[in-house]
Order: sequence, then structure tokens, then C-alpha cells
Amino acid sequence: LIQGDMTGGIEFGANQEPIDITLGDARNSLDQIVPSSVTSKDGFPYLPDDQVGKRFPLAMTPVRYIPTIKLSGDNYGPTYLIVGGTQHNIQNIFMNGTEIPAVTTFGGGGFVSIAINWTQVSGQDELGNVWTGVEFVTQNTPAYKDASVYAGVIPKSGSGLTVMEIIEGLITDNTGLGTDGYDYVLHSRAVMRAGSALTAEVLINGSGEGNLATAFSYVEGAICKEFPMLKAVYTGRGYGIVYTDRSNRTNRLSLVRGQGLLLDRMGSIKETSTEDIFNSFTLRYNYNAMGDTYGSIITRNSDNSNLCRLSESRIGRREMSQMDCILITNDASADIVIEWFVNHYTLPSYEATYCATPKLFFLCQIGDNIELTDDRLGFNKTPATILSLELTAGKCEVRFQIWLQYQNII
Repeated sequence: LIQGDMTGGIEFGANQEPIDITLGDARNSLDQIVPSSVTSKDGFPYLPDDQVGKRFPLAMTPVRYIPTIKLSGDNYGPTYLIVGGTQHNIQNIFMNGTEIPAVTTFGGGGFVSIAINWTQVSGQDELGNVWTGVEFVTQNTPAYKDASVYAGVIPKSGSGLTVMEIIEGLITDNTGLGTDGYDYVLHSRAVMRAGSALTAEVLINGSGEGNLATAFSYVEGAICKEFPMLKAVYTGRGYGIVYTDRSNRTNRLSLVRGQGLLLDRMGSIKETSTEDIFNSFTLRYNYNAMGDTYGSIITRNSDNSNLCRLSESRIGRREMSQMDCILITNDASADIVIEWFVNHYTLPSYEATYCATPKLFFLCQIGDNIELTDDRLGFNKTPATILSLELTAGKCEVRFQIWLQYQNII
């Protein structure tokens, strides 16, 4: 099933003659801006001019620093919008970089008094858009004039989502594909390989600048960029996410050229360019949006990685550009990502396409690892990853990434 809007009229002839139609890319016809709600004078009559046109931030996980939107020009006890919806509780409020407690307690002489600094509020704008925010207590001085206010929130459910759950929600809830157009076969395989270890802090359209993000662009341009083992693909079942990892050894199919499912190689073999091989990696993470800084850094090179050391001994030191990861906030996810780069970029790999029987198309999925034997090339149960599968009349074309030089390395 191929989905998308028709980009032209139908071309047809007489009875029994073919019908021709052209479908547009689903990214163009089914994508949606996330989130849809935007600040306006119609929704908030007293909204300051410089706050018009900003989208309600969408927090899909616990988020530590959200730039807020001031809903009125009042400097004595204003209200700030934090996120769209009412699924979150405020954890922290920061003003001009300093955390402001919800309540301040004063004591002395046997007396205790309590001053409320701010309260969590929620409501709807005049257009029916639901939001959660913070309301400050009125003061005698304009303490909130030109103040920079950030908020930290946690879901009321008490738990965040894994990266795969975030992607599933973005595609099924925020595009025209829905659940019917999402490939749950690839999703379940990716979940099995990723487990619950991959987590992220996801705040969409939280920059305070009114810029736009769409579901597809955020999945492919933000999430998959920071988690390079994830690839977005279209299959006959719909839009799906592939988790690639050469070290995954579950359910490996053994394929032998000229025997059984695998018929013969098609064309030549392409080796990875030396320009695409690296042995020194640096990843910054744990981003603080309030201070525009990164709180953590992790490195892999010849000092702490055997693969990097081997690679450097062959081609010299080659440093990959520093990776700045806004979504990654914990050590476990950062370690998985940088180790993935070490396991896939330190030595050359090879790409080759083979012709196979149609049965292989139904036995394997993109991203599966197999063992490839080809006596003409000296491959003997060499690990390989399926990059693409194409079913044509009477045959299947399968493209492999072959990890020959990693074969005897743990």
C-alpha cells in the first residue's frame, strides 16, 4: 500500500487499459506542524506584541528548561504559558537564571509565615487551546519586567517515554498516516533491539522564537540525527523506523551465494571511503537551554577504545566532528550512541547487491543482520546488515552492508 495525495489527474483509456496516477511524497501531503496551537491576540487579548505567533511548546518527556511565553504586559503578577495541554506538573521555575521556590517560609520569635511566590495554573485561550502555565503573586514593584522565565515540568503520569515511543506518538498522532500507516513490524524489531535504554528529553517548538517543526522533520532531522542507529524508511506496510546495529546477533539467517535463497551477486562491491572512517569521537550532551551550555561530555579514541586504537594504527588519527546532542541528557544513552559510532565507523565496510529468490523478501526485514558466504570473494559467514529489499518480477534484490574487517573483532 502506497499512501499520499494525488498530484495530478487520472490518466486512463478504454476498458482493461492501465490507469496512471501520481502520488506525492507523504512528507508533503500527510505531515503536520507540531504543535498546532499558536499564541494570538484572538486567543489572549492582552498578549504583548512580542509574544504573538509563538507556538505552545509540546513536552513529550520530563523537560528541565522550557522558555515560557508571557501572556500579558502586567509586570506586577503576570502569567506565563509553559506548555500546551494539561498533562504536566511544574517541577521548577527559574527567573533570570535563579530558581524561585513556589513557597518561601519565614521564621523568627516563635512565629512562622509563608509567602507564596507562584502557583501552577491551566486553562483555555479564547480559541479553545488548552495550556499549562505559572502565575506569579502580585508585588509592589515591577519585578517581572523584562524577566527571563524558564520552567521545568514532569508528566503527571510520572514517567517519560522511550525514544521509540516518542517516534510512534509523533507519527501516529501528528500526521495523516495514523496507526494504519505506521509500520509496527519494524517498530517491534526496533523496540526489541533498543530496549528501554534509549531515552531523550523532547520539547518541540520550545525555542520561544515561533519557528516551525513538523512530525516527519522532527523525527528525521532531530531524533534520528542524534540517534544514528535509527533510520526512517517507507515499506509496503507504511512509515517505519529501522534500528541498525552490526553487533546484534539475534536470529541471524545464514545465506550462501549460489545456494538456496541467495542466487548471485549483482554488480561490483563498494568500499567505504577513507574520508568516512574515524577513530576519535566527542559527544556533548546534557544541554541546558537556559544557559545555552552542555553539562556533560564523552569521548572515545585510542586512549580508551581498542577499535579506535586499531583504526589509528592503520590510517592515523582521524577525528569526527564534535557531536552536540540537545536531546540526550543521561550517561546511558550517550554511551550507547558513541559506542555505536565506534562500532560502525572505525574500519571500512562494503556494500554489495545480490539477487535472491522472492522468498527472502518475506523472511527478512531492512536492518536485519545475516551471515553471508560468497566463495568468490572469500566471505565465510561474514556478518552483514540488510540495507534494502526490493521485490520485482520473479526475484528479490537485496543490498547488504558487509562488515568483513570487523568479523574477527569482538
